[in-house]
Amino acid sequence: MRVAGTVAYDAHTLLAAACAAIVGSTVTLWCVSVVRGNAAMLFAAVIMAVAVCGTHYAVIAAVRVQPAVAAPAAGVPLFAMLTPVCGLACVLLSVLAYSTVGFSVRQDTANEEALLRRARDMYSVATLARAAEHRRTREREQEKSRA
Repeated sequence: MRVAGTVAYDAHTLLAAACAAIVGSTVTLWCVSVVRGNAAMLFAAVIMAVAVCGTHYAVIAAVRVQPAVAAPAAGVPLFAMLTPVCGLACVLLSVLAYSTVGFSVRQDTANEEALLRRARDMYSVATLARAAEHRRTREREQEKSRA
């Protein structure tokens, strides 16, 4: 961004932004690597989103501009730019969240299907074993009754 003036940064605010970024990324990595499950991933995503947005706006707050010219600058009004940017951000985040959740649900569904298939196989084996045992018992009883 080009401005007619002098750009400087407030060191304390910039340091706070850097600390927020480090803490946010560390907590997010911890959540992803140590804690398991969808709730942990959602929690990590929220922490990361807050850390990224917080860091971004903290760095912006650290910027100090001393304009060289006192005349107002011509440009686009704030809400003319803010509305489409927020709308696009919401759509993008929704698509990313939906794809992430959809992928984990598909992964969970595949694992559940495998477990269900294994349970059905075990049930079939147990049913066949019970039927064979029942048949043998019936044959023994018939042999005893003949004798």
